Amino acid sequence: MSVKGFVQLSLIFIYIFALFAYIFPFTTSGIQHSVLLFTSLVSVAGGVYAVMTYGLHGARSRTVVLLTIGMVLLFIGEALWNYYEVLGVLPFPSNADFFYLLSYPFLLWGLLNEILLAKIVWKNFSKALIFMLFFTAFLLACIVGYFGVFLAYHSTEPLFNNIIAMAYGVADLVLILVNLLVLLLVLEFRGGKLSKTWISIFIGFVAMLIADILFAIFTMDYESGVGMYKTIIDGFFMLSYLLFAYGLFDLAFSLEEITYKLSHKKK
Repeated sequence: MSVKGFVQLSLIFIYIFALFAYIFPFTTSGIQHSVLLFTSLVSVAGGVYAVMTYGLHGARSRTVVLLTIGMVLLFIGEALWNYYEVLGVLPFPSNADFFYLLSYPFLLWGLLNEILLAKIVWKNFSKALIFMLFFTAFLLACIVGYFGVFLAYHSTEPLFNNIIAMAYGVADLVLILVNLLVLLLVLEFRGGKLSKTWISIFIGFVAMLIADILFAIFTMDYESGVGMYKTIIDGFFMLSYLLFAYGLFDLAFSLEEITYKLSHKKK
């Protein structure tokens, strides 16, 4: 089995094991969040591997480094959340949210850098593609506006708590829209060579958006440990981290395959 195949199977196995840890009746909340923390660590591992493959210099290196920094900040947020849960302190809102939200500018910067690498000539886009992009943006904005802002607002909660909860949905929406543009660029102008990478990361952001919206709506149920809510919400968070990991690993494997083919052509 190739390294790439081993990584893919490992990520699937980790997700199945993680979900089982939530469903198993004797599992404690501490074990559950440790499993969630581990999936976040896997995404960091994917980023580190990609950075080691691309190095710190080169056109795509900045993209890889920025995305990896984003993964590290998300991991720190998860670690702090886990720490507060162990202490029996409500982790929302807390310092964990600072690191969660701090990750978004780096993730956005990484995606925007990928767009800059494409050197977009907008007139090369078909009108149908541009329409689809704006229609998707409008549709997602409506969905996030209703579920991530309107339903996420709780009149009984302090204003600060509501702002933090709603900020996640809006930030996720921005990342999804920018990632959608990256994905369209890959499919339209690069023959889809990196499509798996950006499809994986795109779905990862969608999964994170769903998790953040559900958490914002059902915060009290989640914090009280209601099994169904915690399992579903954390299930989406874990899925997002493992999809990020797959995307970053795949980005590194793509470069390794190209390097291998070029080296054999020279021979």
